[in-house]
Amino acid sequence: MVNNGGGGIFDHLPQHSLPEFLEGWRTPQHIDFEHAAKTFGLTYHHVDTPDNLSRRLGSALADGGPQLIELKLA
Repeated sequence: MVNNGGGGIFDHLPQHSLPEFLEGWRTPQHIDFEHAAKTFGLTYHHVDTPDNLSRRLGSALADGGPQLIELKLA
């Protein structure tokens, strides 16, 4: 999953230029996805670059089973 801190996709909406936009649409999320993965019995991996993501995806496919890979952008 791509973690951009919450709501970055909404920057592409016409409402983006409104003063209320940040409050209503860009609410930052502070979720510990490692903890969330453990809650659901998933293996968790954190990556910080697209190259690391590519390597981790290859490893995850080889390992099999459900996994959560977090790429932090923000």
